[in-house]
Amino acid sequence: MPPSPDRLAASLADRYRVERELGAGGMATVYLAHDLKHDRSVAIKVLRPDLAAAVGAVRFLREIRIAASLQHPHILTLIDSGEAASATGDSALYYVMPFVNGESLRDCLTRERTLPIAETVRILREVLDALAYAHQQGLVHRDIKPENVMLSGHHALVVDFGVAKAIAAGPENSTALTTAGLAIGTPTYMAPEQALGQAEVDGRTDIYAVGVMAYEMLTGHTPFGGTTPQAIIAGHVTRAPAPLAAARTDIPASLAAAVMRCLEKDPANRWQSADDLLRELEVAAPPATGGPDAVQRSRLRRVLAAAAAAAVLFAVWGWTGPLARARNRTWAHERAIPRLLTFAGTADWESAYTLAQEVERRVPGDSLFNALLPRFARRYRIHTEPAGAHVWRKAYDAPDSDWRLLGTTPLDSALVALTGPGGSLLDANRLRIEAPGYRTLELVGLPFNDSIIRLDRADAVPAEMVRVAGGKLSADYPVLSAAAPIQLNDFLMDRLEITNREYKVFVDSGGYRRRELWIDSLVREGHAISWEQAVARMTDRTGRTGPATWEAGQPPNGHDSDPVGGVSWYEAMAYARFRGKALPTVIHWSRAAGMRNSSWLVPASNFGGQGAEPVGTTRGVSSFGIRDMAGNVREWCLNAIGSQRAILGGGWSDPPYRFNDMYAQDPFDRSPLNGIRLVRYPSAEPDLAAAAAPVTLHARDLASEKPVSDAVFAVYRELYDYDRKPVDARIVETVDEGDWTRELARVDAAYAGDSLFIYLYVPKRARRPMPAVLFFPPGSAFSFPSLPSRDADHFDYILRTGRAVAYPVLKGTYQRSDGTPGDNASATTVYRDHVIMWGKDVRRTVDFLETRSDITTRQLAYFGISWGGAMGGIMPAIEPRIRLSILHVAGLELTEIRPEADPLNYLPRIHVPTLMINGRYDFYFPIATSQLPMFNLLGTPAADKRHVIEDGSHFVPRVRLIQETLGWLDKYQPLD
Repeated sequence: MPPSPDRLAASLADRYRVERELGAGGMATVYLAHDLKHDRSVAIKVLRPDLAAAVGAVRFLREIRIAASLQHPHILTLIDSGEAASATGDSALYYVMPFVNGESLRDCLTRERTLPIAETVRILREVLDALAYAHQQGLVHRDIKPENVMLSGHHALVVDFGVAKAIAAGPENSTALTTAGLAIGTPTYMAPEQALGQAEVDGRTDIYAVGVMAYEMLTGHTPFGGTTPQAIIAGHVTRAPAPLAAARTDIPASLAAAVMRCLEKDPANRWQSADDLLRELEVAAPPATGGPDAVQRSRLRRVLAAAAAAAVLFAVWGWTGPLARARNRTWAHERAIPRLLTFAGTADWESAYTLAQEVERRVPGDSLFNALLPRFARRYRIHTEPAGAHVWRKAYDAPDSDWRLLGTTPLDSALVALTGPGGSLLDANRLRIEAPGYRTLELVGLPFNDSIIRLDRADAVPAEMVRVAGGKLSADYPVLSAAAPIQLNDFLMDRLEITNREYKVFVDSGGYRRRELWIDSLVREGHAISWEQAVARMTDRTGRTGPATWEAGQPPNGHDSDPVGGVSWYEAMAYARFRGKALPTVIHWSRAAGMRNSSWLVPASNFGGQGAEPVGTTRGVSSFGIRDMAGNVREWCLNAIGSQRAILGGGWSDPPYRFNDMYAQDPFDRSPLNGIRLVRYPSAEPDLAAAAAPVTLHARDLASEKPVSDAVFAVYRELYDYDRKPVDARIVETVDEGDWTRELARVDAAYAGDSLFIYLYVPKRARRPMPAVLFFPPGSAFSFPSLPSRDADHFDYILRTGRAVAYPVLKGTYQRSDGTPGDNASATTVYRDHVIMWGKDVRRTVDFLETRSDITTRQLAYFGISWGGAMGGIMPAIEPRIRLSILHVAGLELTEIRPEADPLNYLPRIHVPTLMINGRYDFYFPIATSQLPMFNLLGTPAADKRHVIEDGSHFVPRVRLIQETLGWLDKYQPLD
């Protein structure tokens, strides 16, 4: 037992006045004392006698003196050490530190449970600053935990530095310490290599412990729990930590990624130094404004020292020599590229782009960087005619930032930011192309189809218009006719909506009195009326001729620059003739709008406002530099839709999904939201009539359709049955993918004369038998001859929780391609037959999983993305072994489908817990017409179904997807 305060006081009476015992821990008993020589309070820690005997006084005191040499503002310095008499008369080892008037981080967490983001980052910075200094001196703490971080005011101090190393230095420590019942380190915060004793620990061991501590500060719990030390250590060694976003939604993605990287099992995959992590925190969560604190001053000292050393290197070797190139290559491979992959994993594309520029500057042509580039950035080929144009770039969501020069054309590999899943769904790169004497182009992405962008001379295009690229075009609305795209030439479109000021010129010029400006046939409510009768109805609020929003023939005061509203389709047509222009067709309009960029465009536009904004003042910019195509006012288009006319883009009081909706109104409708934008077609446009033809919508009124009866459904359901036979699976390929193994199994398909391939992803460190998730892919599965190398990115975070993923190669996809019919729903029998085969493939995959002793299908989950999400309206209804479902960017198809393959008839028969997670601005599955009907038709009880809508188009931000998906799995497919 340790010495009593009285006995200790007697032993140390010449140096310290021992006042009382403060507490006891696993290694030592702590006493409050007064340092008589320096007149200060100190804490004396006395090692447990059994531990002291196991360690040995000589080696302990030698190591503790080395640790005492550390002098740093965030390290609580050891000021003394020695031997004292124990209660039994034997000697006891002790060490002395200044007494801190504060509390430990453990006390703080016990009281508060979690800490604010800013406070967490501040403490982490100060702890890491201390570790960076100590690691440079060759010392590793080995026992970082909240108990060893003291908080004094706004100052964090690392305590007990070097004590674990001193204990480990004892003679035959492995045996002695086992006998003493003490491991070196605390299991809850112990890195895998430390727990297993596989190798000499280094600074990365401390970084792992910092990650555990950070995880606890942010979430209120450590990543791995257990009732015994062995269970906790097993978690560190075998399990992947749950994502931080699953526990707390306000954590910045870059901060979460930095913490999760600390927790990598392999030290080589962690931050390689405390300095690296410290720099990352500066990017992930910059310090609040104000004067420099001790951390910043300390870092400044290290930066100045590094600069001095750099000056010497420059003088001796030069920055352009082989040494500099080798140093840059090491930096790129060991620091920059791992950070780039981290940024990509959290969809922080702009940070990835900024760092990728630096890598390219420092190691041009690096093979590893170029091989991995598609994961975190992309390249554009930008050629102009004439050449020599300057190309500038900025982020879409930073319109007030400075333009940065990409280069001068021709550019064959201009580096730009990656901006979505695969970089294919949206583009957040604003480009500016300018050359003296030519019109400046402002673009979003590179929407031109041609390999060469032909610049217009400054006087060749009207100042108010911009060029929009033609090509084989079709409107971006899934409800339109499935006709082949129409070949159209380039055309011009107004950069801004028509304003009240511009429309007043038409009114003042007698536009409502000039019969030649109006089309011949005017129809109201299905009946032809005369031009005089029509114009008589086109009055303002005071009964004078003009838009419905005006008064006394004038626009409201102060609103001359607002877009004109309150005009009918007939008025828009007359105004177009007055200006010598035309209304756009729906194909031309949707081409100019760039609807696939809706997740960037819509939030920057005027939706949900109190009225129209002056034209060009919102931040919403479409693909060709056209402003306000989303929101502000709706824009009349040329095409008829039945007896109505198309009007697109949505208005200021419309819900945001209107931008992606195919919408029509009576041509006499004069809502305040109805406005005008004009185009000018080339003189020779042979296919203009086809583009302007009446539009046939295949949109279904899902609200009025009723699912078939139970008796009819039973007939449909039997189509998916088959004669059960042995699976006879053959593993034809096994690939080691790091944390998991990918197997390729071949089994007999459930229909004659075919084989089904199944990719099975098996985590290496999961507890057996592991639960399984059946993955149904997006429609890109029809576009590749084999499984893409990175397709596991869709579900890698699921694998890291210890769940297996089965990925069937469905009929018509990948190596089973048969040329038909793709993922586009249709009313054909070919499509119906494929849906039935897909259902049998899914069921046969479950048969295969049931043969695996390492997998349990007791709580089998279905996970579908896009096409797979839509098919989630059928598969759980025909396969009872599916017990829960997760549907990412799912919805009901708006086109006609044969009833045997229509999810509408299957959704009411699905009763398993179902999560739908969708994009708010989805151009393919709009909220009101597709997502909500699907969710409402689900037969799942209300308590067990959830619809989450996130900012995004036909995708959901990865962090939110992970959070919701893992939360659903943990709830309905718990890991036992």
